[in-house]
Amino acid sequence: MTVADGKDTGGDFNHIRACHSASQLHCLVAFSTFDEAPPADAIFGRTSEPGLHVLCTNPAALDDGSRQLRTILPSKPFAPDTTIGAATRLVGFPAIDTDARYVQANGAYSGQCSSAGGAHVLQIDPNDGAPDLRAIPTADWGLHLADANIALGNLLHVVRHEIRSYAGKH
Repeated sequence: MTVADGKDTGGDFNHIRACHSASQLHCLVAFSTFDEAPPADAIFGRTSEPGLHVLCTNPAALDDGSRQLRTILPSKPFAPDTTIGAATRLVGFPAIDTDARYVQANGAYSGQCSSAGGAHVLQIDPNDGAPDLRAIPTADWGLHLADANIALGNLLHVVRHEIRSYAGKH
């Protein structure tokens, strides 16, 4: 998702801006996850289009800054008999023996949008013994295979607030 340099609109969507609060309607949340500085050849977080940059909105801190992420993981391997299922487990999320279909790990990671080295990404750090995640298949992918899960709880929080805001206006 690209936006004009210095703005939170333009690029891919001219009239839809980045979300700045959980109750804001008609806005975007977009991020590419890395746990270290993205390499110069990073596939995600960079664009070659002049005057544009890749949007990063931290779903845990839409108003900017660093906050704890609410990670939600399937307790069993996702699509275990597929290539993507096997690759997703290689990222480093642990297998958890439970009857629950999903496990939520609040605060296992914290995240902050970063533009270090010209890449606009969600830079995450493990907290209190959380597993160090691995870039799969290569470093230029970052933690793309963890994007959906790393802040899924935060994204659900945003959606719940947006639903209430929308319902209050209609």
